Amino acid sequence: PQIQGFFDSPVDHLSAVRLFARYLREKGYVENAVVVSPDAGRAEEARRLAERLGLPLAMLAKRRLGPRETSVTYVIGDVEGKRPILVDDIVSTGGTIRRGVEALLQAGALPGAAGMATEAGLVGGAKETLAHPAVREVVFTDTIPLKDGGYTVLSTAELLAQAIRHVHTNQSVSALIWGAPAHGPGPRLGEALLGRRWCQAGSSSARAALRARAASRLIPGSRASSSRGASLRALSPP
Repeated sequence: PQIQGFFDSPVDHLSAVRLFARYLREKGYVENAVVVSPDAGRAEEARRLAERLGLPLAMLAKRRLGPRETSVTYVIGDVEGKRPILVDDIVSTGGTIRRGVEALLQAGALPGAAGMATEAGLVGGAKETLAHPAVREVVFTDTIPLKDGGYTVLSTAELLAQAIRHVHTNQSVSALIWGAPAHGPGPRLGEALLGRRWCQAGSSSARAALRARAASRLIPGSRASSSRGASLRALSPP
């Protein structure tokens, strides 16, 4: 990751994906679920989590209205009839998760969503914002101490200890973080979001045919984009 360039000494960027994957399996979240990235910046990590759990992947396209305010414009991927698992790096106001869940419900997702974030930088009325009736649970790691209760906190102690051991014994830290996916190699990001046929359509006529077929599957009242695939859904204005 680019953040490694800001340090004078060698560093390793650790990820909580394996912690989240283990917790979600233990709590039975993986049945009829979909992993959702809140934006393009988290899509790769969300893909890794989806790959480990053998789940489909979706992504939210959002527009930033201010320093702490965003608006979801599109849901990319098939979420209808599935319970969403939203994965983010940090939660501050909780608005991204709340608006994301509302957009996913409008796109046909089921209630009982789980919000997962590595860091809990909660400010202002984040607790009230996250208290959405369709959010079953919000999960953080213990990288930032939490003053408020009501959240599930996963310990990073084992991950940090294993990383230190791997560094001092000249073992791969990347293998520790990502490991091998439980269900074999997953699809590339574009294929995971839009489908393999869409990504492999070589001719313009084939892509046009897929777009026409895709448009007929959009939710009622949605606006189809001629450059998007079958699973891109434009949200109707409130």
